[in-house]
Amino acid sequence: MHDTFERQFLDWIYPIQPDFFKGKKILDAGCGIGRHIYYTASYEAQEVIGVDLSDAVEVAFENVGRLPSVHIIQADFLKPPFRSGTYDFAYSIGVLHHLDYPEAGFRSVASLVRAGGTILAWVYAYEGNAIIRHIIDPVRRKVTSRLPFVVLMVLSNIVTLPVRMVAMLIYRPLNKIGLKNGEYVSHYVRYKSGRETYRTFVLNGWPPDGPRLVALQDIADYVQAHSTPEDRIYIWSDDVQLYYLANRRCSLDFVWPLYVELPVVPGGPEEMKRRLLASSTRFVIIARDDPPTWLTRGLAENYKLVEIIEGREIYQRTDNN
Repeated sequence: MHDTFERQFLDWIYPIQPDFFKGKKILDAGCGIGRHIYYTASYEAQEVIGVDLSDAVEVAFENVGRLPSVHIIQADFLKPPFRSGTYDFAYSIGVLHHLDYPEAGFRSVASLVRAGGTILAWVYAYEGNAIIRHIIDPVRRKVTSRLPFVVLMVLSNIVTLPVRMVAMLIYRPLNKIGLKNGEYVSHYVRYKSGRETYRTFVLNGWPPDGPRLVALQDIADYVQAHSTPEDRIYIWSDDVQLYYLANRRCSLDFVWPLYVELPVVPGGPEEMKRRLLASSTRFVIIARDDPPTWLTRGLAENYKLVEIIEGREIYQRTDNN
């Protein structure tokens, strides 16, 4: 396996790290040719099960099926041949969005994870991907997925040749005179090739949003360093990706950005407030200047301000240090 594949895998499952896998029973839902399984097994997982409905399982078996901790199964994970709660960790990377009913696929995979376990799903964003949804994905389904591998490789090289030529002959020279897109491509290539850190790539190649993204990562790192996976957090802002970056669950059982109407939980608003400020909520992050009175009162009574990162206030509960 190429080193680039491992970097991609770790990017897709971030903030999960290789030591997370050790001793765990893992499910790869939609394993394809087994590329991710190779690294999962190398991270000392106790057992790795790869499931795919397509004939790609034949290639997956050739690639990883003989590893001692790996099993490859051809099956539909919408109708999984496993008992509920079997796995410590299940992941599905780049698969669920191709299903006719992605939510059903997610629920099916989630049912196979034990209570307290972890599930990760990487999917395409719906917004900004109209070309993928209406052109690229239909072509993939009806044409390229049915081509012989050799033919597919030849076509891929032909299609990507203009992109490589543009990157080398246009973006690289224009970068020297300060073209922003050229700057982004240049930093991205250095980041993906391991010559530049994620922080440097974001700050220099992604203006003007780079400082915000780095600030969110700094907050996530702080929360992770001062809490346990069982602790919960609450974020008063639209930065809901912080839950993912910090690998900590919301005090409620779902998350929402503030521009969406405030959700209603069983028990009404009072129950929602109680759960948000319960003792299990170790951190509250405020990134807007309009928190409601009940929240500011709760912070004053039970939390202390411990850090401010790029204007975002981090409050830590005072009775569970």
